Amino acid sequence: MVQIQEYERTCRNCGKVWHSLVSREKELDLRTTTSKMSECGSQMQAASCCNMCGDRGAAQYGRNVDANKSEVDRLKSCPECGSKNYSETILTYAR
Repeated sequence: MVQIQEYERTCRNCGKVWHSLVSREKELDLRTTTSKMSECGSQMQAASCCNMCGDRGAAQYGRNVDANKSEVDRLKSCPECGSKNYSETILTYAR
């Protein structure tokens, strides 16, 4: 039996209720952390080589981190009013 978990968030400003998968948010957090670690490794490698691709690679890693962080911020903001002031409950479903 597989369990699916999701956040049920209720905006304290406008009362809007929205849902977000726990696994999705964890994946985005992991990607952000992994991208930051990769960026650091890429910059260290670029410093010790010809630097023909180091700047472009580092720039792409930065864009990846920003995109993942933006998505997490979107999931944690009220889709109605944009507030980040919400209450949260984790719901579990058997599948």
